[in-house]
Amino acid sequence: MELTAEQMRVHSDRLADLLLVLGWTGVRWGEARSLRVADVQRVGGHALIVRSSHSEGLSEKTTKGGRSRRVPVADRVWSIVLGWCEGRAPDDHLFVTERGAQLHKSNFRRAVHWAEHARGHSIHDLRHAAATEWLRSGVDVRTVQAWLGHASLTTTQVYVHYLGTHADRAAIDLVNVRGMPGARDSDNDNDRASGDAS
Repeated sequence: MELTAEQMRVHSDRLADLLLVLGWTGVRWGEARSLRVADVQRVGGHALIVRSSHSEGLSEKTTKGGRSRRVPVADRVWSIVLGWCEGRAPDDHLFVTERGAQLHKSNFRRAVHWAEHARGHSIHDLRHAAATEWLRSGVDVRTVQAWLGHASLTTTQVYVHYLGTHADRAAIDLVNVRGMPGARDSDNDNDRASGDAS
């Protein structure tokens, strides 16, 4: 995601920053279009309050999960979010074009040369990137569920299965250590020792 954003930055700093925000917050495209400046929470932890969604060509509606949620904003993108707030009224849309118009997915994709830089990924994959990174960093699966706004834990657990269990990761770490050049293989050492004795 970081590399893709840097490649897109050649075309638009502003929209490359938006890509980073989406990839670090897991907010859906329609939700990002619907966010207002007032939805940026600065007290009690940096967060976005996701209240609604507005897909192109449709009326603004509640989120897919049917309720609002609080999505913490990592330090990596907090200054970017604040930059989008500067000089704007609380009821203004947060993520807008240079001229202040609401974003459109097709225009966004065209402006950043999405097909050229995204290597077959969709904008929605930024949501998956966020969820995977949270889980990889050790965030509890129920917390990830709340941040993503999933009604069912089963939906969120798809990401857990993709990453593997803690036991899987610990076991492969052991395998990798044994496979390092110069690592001793005690079983083979024992076999050689017993073979030498016979």
